[in-house]
Order: sequence, then structure tokens, then C-alpha cells
Amino acid sequence: MDTHIIAERIREARNKAGFTQKEVADRLGMTYQAISNYERGINRIEVSILSALCNLYGTTVPEILQGENDEQEKKTVQFKQCLPTQPASLAPDEYQLVEDYRSLNDQGQEYIRQTMYMAKQTYKKMPDVSDMEHQA
Repeated sequence: MDTHIIAERIREARNKAGFTQKEVADRLGMTYQAISNYERGINRIEVSILSALCNLYGTTVPEILQGENDEQEKKTVQFKQCLPTQPASLAPDEYQLVEDYRSLNDQGQEYIRQTMYMAKQTYKKMPDVSDMEHQA
């Protein structure tokens, strides 16, 4: 990921939320210089700090990292509406995950989305070796 693009998105999110660097720094117990360095791409940002900034700015980690926008959010809503209402098309544990997710408030759902995003980046499923042998 390009550090400068992420830095720019962080700065844009702050401006859109109407905060100064000093206000953000005070709320997070940091210096305004640290916020400035994140926004200029001088320092790499820790996930915990990025998450705190996103919560403060009313945005999400994937939006900052990937640049997702309102169009992506519309696709997400459309996908949610297409999810099955009967467990027959999902494994029981998958269906339970969907039901549990739907039972959460907006803040809980956002936390799950951010956690899932980070988990996907860390624990991507590797292709099955037998699948690769069949393709060869």
C-alpha cells in the first residue's frame, strides 16, 4: 500500500469530520506533530491508532486503506439484502455468523467489519494443493 495515499485519505477524513490536527491529538492523547506526520506519510500508522482515528472521523479502516466510497457501501447493502433467510444455502456456523452480525448495533457491526478486514489480510486461505494439481 502506498503510504502517501493512505496519509492523504487520513487527512481528508479529518478535514471532512471538521477537526484540526490539534483537536485530534488532544482527543487521542498525542501531539499534533504525530498527527501531522501520519497525514504526510512520514510515519507509518499503527492499526490501533488508525482504528481510533477512523472512529473519531466516522469512517472505516477499509475506506482509508482501500478508498472505498458510497458506491461500495451501496453494493454492501445490496449484498446484505440478497443473503438467504434459510440456513440451507449456508453451513450452520456460517448462518450463525450472519445472524449474530445482524443482531449487533452499527458500532458492533463496524467493529466486526474492521476485524474481518484485518483477519483477511493476515489469514488468507491458501489454495488447496490438490486444486493446483488439477489445473496443471
